[in-house]
Amino acid sequence: MSANRNEGELGTQTAAVPVAAAAPTAALTPPPAPVTIRHGDIRINSAAGIYLAKEHGSFAEQGLNVELETFASSTEQIPPWPAANSRSE
Repeated sequence: MSANRNEGELGTQTAAVPVAAAAPTAALTPPPAPVTIRHGDIRINSAAGIYLAKEHGSFAEQGLNVELETFASSTEQIPPWPAANSRSE
């Protein structure tokens, strides 16, 4: 082993290297308008992540505007399927 620590060892010497600022190469485009999503729940523990993500701003970072709507029970939350999914052909 060498008596001099600077010989053969990595990371023992540092040098300052100037970094040039990158010039913009193209015009920035504005982000798309946020998409609104309505979320309904009955305030149970498994929905906590939705509230935490909204409070933290995670949805807004992804371009989502989440509207939270609370229901007293799941029967109020889910509309009758035949009426909600009927198609006139």
